[in-house]
Amino acid sequence: MALNRLLGLKTPSAPHYDKYWGLNTYQNTQRTTLLQDLERKGFTFRADVRKAELVEVQQRLDRGLLHYEDKRITNAQLSSFIQNRQLSKPVASTRKAMISVLLGADEALHFDKFVDLPPELRERIYQFHISSLPERLFCPTQPPITRTCKLFRKEALPIFHRLTTFEFRFYFVNDQYHRGDDISKAVLRPCFQTTQFLNTMRTRDAAPVRLDSILTYVMEGSMRDMLLSSGDVMAWCSLEMDRTLQMVDFDGRSMRRGKDLLAIMKHKYDDLDSSRSREDTFSLDDLYSLREALEVSVFSAYRKFEPR
Repeated sequence: MALNRLLGLKTPSAPHYDKYWGLNTYQNTQRTTLLQDLERKGFTFRADVRKAELVEVQQRLDRGLLHYEDKRITNAQLSSFIQNRQLSKPVASTRKAMISVLLGADEALHFDKFVDLPPELRERIYQFHISSLPERLFCPTQPPITRTCKLFRKEALPIFHRLTTFEFRFYFVNDQYHRGDDISKAVLRPCFQTTQFLNTMRTRDAAPVRLDSILTYVMEGSMRDMLLSSGDVMAWCSLEMDRTLQMVDFDGRSMRRGKDLLAIMKHKYDDLDSSRSREDTFSLDDLYSLREALEVSVFSAYRKFEPR
């Protein structure tokens, strides 16, 4: 488990795959932490401010919106915002009324002519949006913007695949293998979520899916661990466009030597690299070849699962 913590590996929850693009709910953030972060940005609050109010302010900032109740914003500026956005002025030009008008306008914002924009401008918008998502994702669903229509999917998915590091998990498991057994009883198989993602890479009509950056974990665990994407990391490799390769052996297991595993994996990876097309990205076939290289490498470098 020590290596799991070092690598930041967590057992994912179901919403993770389809909610990575949503606003941070700050559910696991303490009220005092939120308050301190906002105060460092110059905001002030009453002493009894509730966490829900702080979350609302932080989420507005995450959306790139102003917190109109910020005391640094004057009434004259609020009035100017209303005028510049051509909004109807409130009957009573009080601060509270002006803030209400601006908040309502923020929530009613919409843009119906995205498809009318030049493709080059749409591409820049896709890049800006996708760059705001987490850089590393474990077998995610497609972002919502790609589910709108075929045109947006065709334009945005390659950018999503280029800017994201995709994480995969493969397990040494079978019906007869249990944690602590001789590794020769096991086979390397993708977890359920990895299998689901690999299936989405199978395309017929569209151009083949290619990924720029992948992070692959070799995991030890039971069949249940494989279904839940939990368990312990045995080794990992990071592959990017420049063909960089890194390995870390699992702490506390009888690896001959970490450098032995790296040398074997490097040799197998060189074979994989020489046999593949000279594309700078990774296809579905490449990922299956990588799985085979990982299986052979770890089999060759591991003796037996037993404490040192």
